[in-house]
Amino acid sequence: MREKNEIIAERCRLVGSRIKQLRMQKRISQSDLAKAIKVSQPHLSNIERGETHVTLYNLLILIDKLGVSMSEFFSGIEKDYNKDNVKKSCNDPIDIDDLIKAIEILKTKNRA
Repeated sequence: MREKNEIIAERCRLVGSRIKQLRMQKRISQSDLAKAIKVSQPHLSNIERGETHVTLYNLLILIDKLGVSMSEFFSGIEKDYNKDNVKKSCNDPIDIDDLIKAIEILKTKNRA
């Protein structure tokens, strides 16, 4: 059984890879996307390589800036790993309250 840290590191790589894939499909430069989420270009590069964890808030902004729905974003990731191994190895629950708060913040910022 893999350790939780290994699973988290794998998830970060998969999320980063998906961000890069969509960014390149949309022909958005790393620099422009980094500015949109108010991080440095090297920081976004580290996110795309899975070397830095992306915050939930920034992930939601990235998904919005990349012009895809959350389900589109995550369905692309699901194809790249075996969900059953992750579910058996890691029982970390998602804090739904934090997710709802982040979505509400994002909606408010987009209205402004």
